[in-house]
Amino acid sequence: MALAVLGSSAVFSLFAAVSWDLRHLGATACLDDPVMPLSFLALLEADDACVNGGSGSCSNSLRQLRGELLRDSSLQPEPGSCRRYGCGRGYFPSHVCQCNGECSAHGNCCPDFKMTCLDMKQGPRHEARDLVPARAGSNATPDNMVTGNVRESGKGVANVVDDKIVAGNLTEGSNRTSSATTRGNPLGIVSQDGATGEAARDGEGTGNGTWNLTGGGNVTKDGKSTSDVSDGQGTGSEIGDGNGMDNKFADSLSAEEYLLLVDTFLEKQPRQTFLPDGAGLLQTFGPGSKGGGFCGKRCKLPEPCPDGKRCRFDVYDNAVAAIYLIKRGKLREAFRILNAFLQLLYPPEKIKHLSFGPRDKIPSGRWLSLLAASYVEAEVRAGTYNGSNVFDGSVDTGNNAWVGLAFAHYAAASGESCFEVVARDILQALKRSETCNDKLRGFMARARPHTAKYRSTEHNIDMFALARILSDDDAEERAGTFVRAMFGRDATHMQSYTTGTPGTVRCDGANRPGPIPTDVQFWSLLADVDQDADHKTAALMFALQGQDKGGMLTTDRDLIGNATGSLEGLAFTNVGHGVQWENTASAVMAISLYLQRFGDHLPGINLSKHAAAMQDSLKTILKAYGSVLASIRGGNWQAYLASRRRKSHHRSDDYPGGSDTGFTWTYMRYPHTAATAWTGLMLLGLDANPFALPGKTKESLRLLARSDSLECLPPPGRLN
Repeated sequence: MALAVLGSSAVFSLFAAVSWDLRHLGATACLDDPVMPLSFLALLEADDACVNGGSGSCSNSLRQLRGELLRDSSLQPEPGSCRRYGCGRGYFPSHVCQCNGECSAHGNCCPDFKMTCLDMKQGPRHEARDLVPARAGSNATPDNMVTGNVRESGKGVANVVDDKIVAGNLTEGSNRTSSATTRGNPLGIVSQDGATGEAARDGEGTGNGTWNLTGGGNVTKDGKSTSDVSDGQGTGSEIGDGNGMDNKFADSLSAEEYLLLVDTFLEKQPRQTFLPDGAGLLQTFGPGSKGGGFCGKRCKLPEPCPDGKRCRFDVYDNAVAAIYLIKRGKLREAFRILNAFLQLLYPPEKIKHLSFGPRDKIPSGRWLSLLAASYVEAEVRAGTYNGSNVFDGSVDTGNNAWVGLAFAHYAAASGESCFEVVARDILQALKRSETCNDKLRGFMARARPHTAKYRSTEHNIDMFALARILSDDDAEERAGTFVRAMFGRDATHMQSYTTGTPGTVRCDGANRPGPIPTDVQFWSLLADVDQDADHKTAALMFALQGQDKGGMLTTDRDLIGNATGSLEGLAFTNVGHGVQWENTASAVMAISLYLQRFGDHLPGINLSKHAAAMQDSLKTILKAYGSVLASIRGGNWQAYLASRRRKSHHRSDDYPGGSDTGFTWTYMRYPHTAATAWTGLMLLGLDANPFALPGKTKESLRLLARSDSLECLPPPGRLN
């Protein structure tokens, strides 16, 4: 499915082609504790200590990607040579070896590099098929269709995908792109003068003194393009040396066409099938990887999921997907996910020590069992937290709050009060079991049966949003107090929100040192938890510093597939390596909200430019793969452990084992339901903010809650 989105004529090119609850694990260690201690790495002396396709405890889990290429040794490319490729042409992900001036430093030169490329100043030796005719409307065949190539003279040539000119390229002999305008501002980001607008893609701006985020992610200032054109050289949104490898071709689709890619991915994603009426949770990763690269056993990813044949169906990912479908107006599709939640939330009768009921003041008066973090495809009943049919039995506060958010949004969109009752049931159960009453307030991270005593900043952001939507002032105040208290709590990172507290005792109030999470910086802004504008600004500035300066901003390149160009995004934490695309999509929404309220005035940081670049990168991946991957970096769990031992994960490794979180787990090259759904929310704009009030006022939601309708709930059993 992922390959089909480019059309049959383009398929060939794809080959050239803890706050941190278990929902955030990209790979689990061979330990019960989801966060593996660093000392554990020293115990893994052999690269195959955790083998691919092994048990779930030793292979990658949580959110990754899918694909069908590079699994068969017959697909491995033939040996390359500089005589064949030409010298000095830049980096080509599709080539098995390189012939540029930096290949020696990276250790990936072709065998004949020294002999063939004696003079690196000579012009590139193009093959005929590397040049696509510059004539608009020309047809490309599999033999001549490439992305991002530029003639030796530096004048651009048009790219063609499925008989369409790829946006962002320069016509031959010209120093400007097509004169067609973009399709507006999908994010609703405003310019400095408070006006939104469109920007022409012909090298001309939209007006003096304004910054506008265009549909393709380009920025204009003072009436001139700042990124598309540079003396007729380069293509796309980044200008290089004329080699043309930075074209992301993201503008070749309309906003609606990108959304259709998200719709198609979610529609075709495997789901549980044991429930009636098409209900079932969606698979989190896959099916199938997108290939791990060209490094032997360390690049072979398990299929069809990070844990082999045992695939996970995560509650969090499904809640985000449901909210996207609701905001997209696809209530029927959203209900298929929510109906699965209903079957897992409401047991027919009391489950001793596990369910909540009338004594807990559950609004519906029914027995309720909170959700485990992740299930498998096989049948499972409400209140089941152990056994082969449960992938991860942790009952995390944040995951369940996200499910509550999905039900609240559905109630607001459909007008059916029963679904709001479900959201209130979830909130009440969490309040009964996880409330803290010390000065930090807030809610603990994990409920029975596998309790955890720490408090997570992220979970409390989720609780704050759910409580605010449902007008629960007490829960809103508790969660908000905790989140605000986490700002500046780490003495080494005073301008950010920390992970949370440790869990030595119930409602532990001690400081918890460690990596600074990316999503907390941006989700706190989206949820509007902290009214202190200085805190919002400081956290944003901290996160958008480059990783060399201690922040989260970084870039990746797809060395395996077809997402060409330098792709800008955010790491999972300030000490992680590699872009984590789910966080990046939510960050674009948060930056958009900040720009709308405060403008683009941060010293040394161009917010509009970064938002544009990150949005463009997400669109590039979405178009290339038909989904958004958890990471575009190659390598498997073995490669990840080896990179950590060498401490080179962020330097020279071409296939370092995915995007390192900084918490001793990683995300790898599998299609990711949450990352794709978040990208859909980003493309829908700020009206799709999952943390915001869902299109109805608190007063109208209170009116909905007065209804006694429980018709959406499964049939009750005994209430004793």
